[in-house]
Amino acid sequence: MRRTQLALLLALTLATGFVAGALLAPSSPAHARTEAYTQLGVFSEVLAHVQRSYVHDVDETALMRGAVRGLVGELDAHSAYLDPDAYRALQDDNRNAYVGVGIEIQPGEFGVVIGQVFRGGPAHGAGLQPGDIIHRVDGEEVRDASLPEIVQRLRGERGTAVSLQVERDTGEHTELLPFDLVRDVVERQIVHASMPVDGFGHIRLVGFRQRTSEQLRDAIAGLERDAGGSLRGLVLDLRGNTGGLLRESIRVADLFLDDGEIVSTRGRHQAPGDQWRARRTNTAYRAPLVVLVDDRSASASEIVAGALQDHGRAVIMGQQTYGKGSVQSLFDLGDGSGLKLTVSLYYTPRGRSIQQHGISPDILVEAGEVEPVARTSRESRNQRSLANPDGDPPPPDSASLDAVTDRPLRSALEQLHAFDVFQRAQAR
Repeated sequence: MRRTQLALLLALTLATGFVAGALLAPSSPAHARTEAYTQLGVFSEVLAHVQRSYVHDVDETALMRGAVRGLVGELDAHSAYLDPDAYRALQDDNRNAYVGVGIEIQPGEFGVVIGQVFRGGPAHGAGLQPGDIIHRVDGEEVRDASLPEIVQRLRGERGTAVSLQVERDTGEHTELLPFDLVRDVVERQIVHASMPVDGFGHIRLVGFRQRTSEQLRDAIAGLERDAGGSLRGLVLDLRGNTGGLLRESIRVADLFLDDGEIVSTRGRHQAPGDQWRARRTNTAYRAPLVVLVDDRSASASEIVAGALQDHGRAVIMGQQTYGKGSVQSLFDLGDGSGLKLTVSLYYTPRGRSIQQHGISPDILVEAGEVEPVARTSRESRNQRSLANPDGDPPPPDSASLDAVTDRPLRSALEQLHAFDVFQRAQAR
């Protein structure tokens, strides 16, 4: 009797939901609503048969969650139903510390790809690398699992073990590699600032989490102080940054823009959604800027790069970005579970959708290390050379980039230095 009542209650509840949806969207064709009610009736019949006749007792909670998961699974790759544990894991993911293995993942063409490995975490210590494709977690295939479900499997109590099997492309062949990890507290340092060359700063942003924009503002101020109050150029490095919180990406872009649109969204039927604009009072840095991106720069990273590119505020260098141009909203559900639902696409200030296309860099730079340059021959190195009558030359007024072996970073610093030289030449 109780199971029959549950089936009837579920049917009525779902029917009420469909009716409410029809009231909120009266333009929906009547035949579409009729088809939905028909399928709802079939679902209720199947549920009743399972509860009444299945060979074993069933976990009704797991059954209902599986049904909802299947429903949402018919949508895009970024929409997902999250049970209470997975929902908590997703919310924890937006904080700067958690217990896990220290990786960020994203969907890829051949499976779930490690987008980022956090320095000092278990995965980093074991040798996992960005670009590794995860095949199994604790022996179970994950190809058909949602990203939140995989995150949940990777999280757990501190000190507990988890095993991964990943596929790695070595350039010559691919190989399957096993990794045995022990979960630990992962402290994610989101902002990394340095001064690789006097007067020119480098800030690597590895995610968009809570307070990222505040930390970035502090980092810029620190570099300004280190440069004696005159930071002549800055590289904002978004390589490997798979995204995060929309509001933080807006705040980050606002640090570099005085005014104008940062990003806008459009929902179903291309209906105008929200629009966010820069405010002069938020600007933290107005000097020359280069933004580095690669094929793992996604979502929030693309919002920042797209806004700065469209306003001509920065030169974008590196590789074509990932191309995730959709926005997800989180909906709390009554049992502690949650729904992550794609609700709109975002557009750059010039109205470009990034979905599947990504951001094209202004200057394409391949990843890799700078090859050492052979020592060149000069007249001054000739032991029989005549001395210059004016004496020793003054030290060169140029930045030494010899210590920078990261090719994209070196290229970015060269661009900034060339522009700085040109500006000073024009001012003479």
